[in-house]
Amino acid sequence: GRDPVALSAFLSRRLQDLEKLLDQHYTLINGVYSGTWTPNLTIVANLDAITAYPCQYSIVDDTITCSGRFDADPTTAGVAASLGVSFPVSSNLANIGECAGAFGNGGIAVNSGEIRGDTANDRASFFWFPADAINRAYSFIFQYRVL
Repeated sequence: GRDPVALSAFLSRRLQDLEKLLDQHYTLINGVYSGTWTPNLTIVANLDAITAYPCQYSIVDDTITCSGRFDADPTTAGVAASLGVSFPVSSNLANIGECAGAFGNGGIAVNSGEIRGDTANDRASFFWFPADAINRAYSFIFQYRVL
């Protein structure tokens, strides 16, 4: 048989290693992990330029809530625009509903859009019909599950 004292010491060291790893990437407060990341943005349609900024996220169980800001410069007003946004923690999405949210710009009426899962690239997809072709700042919030 195994020495229970040696096994306990081994498991205690592994737990300390795991806690150190988590501390490097997350902050734990009352059972909720939080952190920051700057997402990779990918132009998908009708955008001339996009800019990412540091954003924040929190993790409760297997659900991650993300929020932040980005700038987008649409090519043409009134034409569908879309961009891909990387997750702070990877996931393997099976359907578009496993990631959902919304975003908008307060500087102009009806300049908002839908966020849904991109199952082909395992990221968030932002869709909207820009009200104008001006570079604007947008705020967003979405949730997804780690699968």
